[in-house]
Amino acid sequence: ASLEFTLAKRRGETGRLWRVGLWLGLGALAKWSYALFGLLWIVVFAAWNGDAKLLARRSFAAGMACLLVLAGGWPALQWALHGDAYVDQAFRTEVAARLTTDAFLSTSAWIYPRLFFETYWPWLPVFLLGLVRYPVRRSRPEAFRMIVAWVVPTLILILLPNRKYG
Repeated sequence: ASLEFTLAKRRGETGRLWRVGLWLGLGALAKWSYALFGLLWIVVFAAWNGDAKLLARRSFAAGMACLLVLAGGWPALQWALHGDAYVDQAFRTEVAARLTTDAFLSTSAWIYPRLFFETYWPWLPVFLLGLVRYPVRRSRPEAFRMIVAWVVPTLILILLPNRKYG
């Protein structure tokens, strides 16, 4: 979705912004939090680059409608089939309890970054190469904004909520 947004912006094809919602909606079918994170990333990146006017375009609104249809279809079906039991399990237990109770505590707030480096260590050299090369390409502020707009919300999402595993 973020690549679709940047392609539409760079090529001046704002009519294709509806695809952002399509990709986010498909992501929401797999995992809600990823779709919300993707939307947050796009909003932060657009606002920081002075492209917030793209978020007011009709094609982007159509994409958000597509997101709501795709992302809301499954919960609506589950609610119709299971009623309040689905709401209790999916939202009150999984979301509210994770943020407000000790039900999902783990040993460390840094468990997810640690697991990332342990599991995906082959990508670590690529990450480090990017950090080394960044000062060379500092003259591209849009690239810096994209990195910050991705890193900051990611750290907030993985470090603030209580952990379930670890």
